Amino acid sequence: MQTIVNQARESGLSETNLQQMKQRFIADNPGNSSRQLVQQLGASQRTMERWLKQLKDAEKIEFHGSSKTGGYYVK
Repeated sequence: MQTIVNQARESGLSETNLQQMKQRFIADNPGNSSRQLVQQLGASQRTMERWLKQLKDAEKIEFHGSSKTGGYYVK
């Protein structure tokens, strides 16, 4: 099963554009947990954690709420 991001990568999008695409997805779906994002994007849990870490390290997104019920939001 290919993820949306893998399909975009194969179509020739740059890493910068992929990063923006992931950020825009979170902006369009605020408050989702990593588990919900995995289900929506079809990525593995580990891949999603890596993507979220990249976005957090770049200060593009932040996590609000408790670890059990919180979610990710664009800064």
